Amino acid sequence: MTQKSKFIPGILLGEFVENIRESLGEGSLIVLCHGVFDLVHPGHIEHLKQAKEFGHVLIVSITGDEYVNKGPGRPFFSESQRSHFVSQLEMVDFVVVSHSPSSVGIIKAIKPDVYVKGEEYSDFEKDDTQKIVLEKEVVESLGGEIKFTTGFRASSTSLLNLSRISMNPEQANWVARVKEKFTLEEILSWLEKLNDVKPIILGEVIIDEYTSCEALGRTSKYPLLAFQKLETKRFPGGSLAIADICSHLCGQTNLVTAIPEDDKLLNEVLHGMSPKFEVLGPKEEKLKLVVKHRFYDLGTSSRVFEYYEFDPRNFKSSSYQVMNHQIKNTEQPLIIADFGHGFFSTEFIKGLCENNSFLCVNTQANAGNRGFNTISKYKRADFIALNGGELELEFREKNLNYTSIVPEIMKRMSANYAIVTLGKKGLIVFGREAQYHEVPILSDRVVDIVGAGDAVFSVASLLAYLHAPLEVIGVAAAVCAAHEISKLGHSRPLSNVDLKRHVKGIFG
Repeated sequence: MTQKSKFIPGILLGEFVENIRESLGEGSLIVLCHGVFDLVHPGHIEHLKQAKEFGHVLIVSITGDEYVNKGPGRPFFSESQRSHFVSQLEMVDFVVVSHSPSSVGIIKAIKPDVYVKGEEYSDFEKDDTQKIVLEKEVVESLGGEIKFTTGFRASSTSLLNLSRISMNPEQANWVARVKEKFTLEEILSWLEKLNDVKPIILGEVIIDEYTSCEALGRTSKYPLLAFQKLETKRFPGGSLAIADICSHLCGQTNLVTAIPEDDKLLNEVLHGMSPKFEVLGPKEEKLKLVVKHRFYDLGTSSRVFEYYEFDPRNFKSSSYQVMNHQIKNTEQPLIIADFGHGFFSTEFIKGLCENNSFLCVNTQANAGNRGFNTISKYKRADFIALNGGELELEFREKNLNYTSIVPEIMKRMSANYAIVTLGKKGLIVFGREAQYHEVPILSDRVVDIVGAGDAVFSVASLLAYLHAPLEVIGVAAAVCAAHEISKLGHSRPLSNVDLKRHVKGIFG
């Protein structure tokens, strides 16, 4: 068998497997193993050797890069490198890359006689994701059976963490400092408490539209670069994105906002959101959604052009009355996502600041409001979130000393917590009495930075409401930010289970 024949194109998988069955004849057994295989080690070798003994042909499916859910900076090796490593093993007959968040699609395509997992999956209750239960059901529904290997075990994640080769010195030093103060179990216990939080999100609805294109070249008559338009995708943005993130991390999440009577674009985006999410609030007949259109080069993911559709105006007074009623006297955190597109009137803000709820505020600067949408609009908050550029706008000054400036803002607003995001420099979490904790960026694999601040604001608000330690807030915020920048638009938000898995990947 030539080396090239070991790789199966995913699009031909079903047909390929049928040909294998025909060539082997009746009674032959096809075995399937699925995993990341980020760092092939003796545990993998023993696992695959035993798996091959369960049948005649061993197919290994490798999780594609975009669906590896092991934490920031993972996978360490690309899908092509991982596929190549595994293909070199003598017991492996074929390798295929799975571009899906689970192995269910691959199982349905291959219809294995035996699906093999490691011994650690034999106790279904210990699998936080519960994917093994679904995999077993699918395998058995197709006439196959699931078996488990035994013996030597190891973890690619643990080996990478022990070696620290997946971290730069700043990240490794930060992990060591956090581990000096908190055990992994203590960090995870704070994240588990998120399940009991039921936040209310307040803010304008934004739809983020991404259109891929390919550069054709300079036009012949004008100094313009021409592009070929390709696929368009739409994602929740603004308060919708924040509500979606929160609903995956905690309990029931309600978004209080004003929306159009019937909008096909909004309905399309809402259809794909969490069942723990609900939109509350008035509907306005002539209301227009804020839609941000972004065109990006398919090959590089570089933004080439964008434009906004929005009607910067205040809403009907009756709408504000409805929204005020829905947030009145809530004991849950009230998360204010102010994007500066006209949703928050001066009178509405005044009422919010007089509200006794735990108030989390983020005012964002963007192309539609740059220069006037600053945190000083709000007189009170329990938690505030900003980025370095927004603070520079607030003070009309560059190169700020954040560790002295932010405590001043917190004191002025009576805030107990704050977080400042600094792009490639990471973030800083602030607490009472000018305490702060600096966190490095956890991944340099950037696909799209839009939404990273929303992810930080969301999880940090929830943990601040729980009065979590600054280090725990910093860990969760940095992990969520790293996940958000690794993909295009706001898609596949981290669940609470995913967040804990990523944290285990760093501190386990």
